[in-house]
Amino acid sequence: MKRFPILLAAMTAVPGIATELHVFSAGQAAKAQDVNDNFQRLDTAIQNRALKGDLANAQSAILSLQGTAASKSDLTALAAKEKADSATLAKSKQDALGSLADSLTGC
Repeated sequence: MKRFPILLAAMTAVPGIATELHVFSAGQAAKAQDVNDNFQRLDTAIQNRALKGDLANAQSAILSLQGTAASKSDLTALAAKEKADSATLAKSKQDALGSLADSLTGC
């Protein structure tokens, strides 16, 4: 009967499964199948809790990756703007040098 207090502690530690477990009374024999069912339900609840944690971590990673993708998109747009601005600046510089050359040859 040492497992009974452990089972009670486990029942309170895993919310939402206490009503699904078989309840045993002191002084009455417990069926092995009922005991096994309780342990199976507890194992399943513990595994489900671990899976929920894994799911939360996966969702967090997905959100992080989506944020990274948005940043890359912003960087791509910024690079395109920089390229266009550089082309405009180079053309302005070329035009200015052309004007300067024309004015110098006219002297």
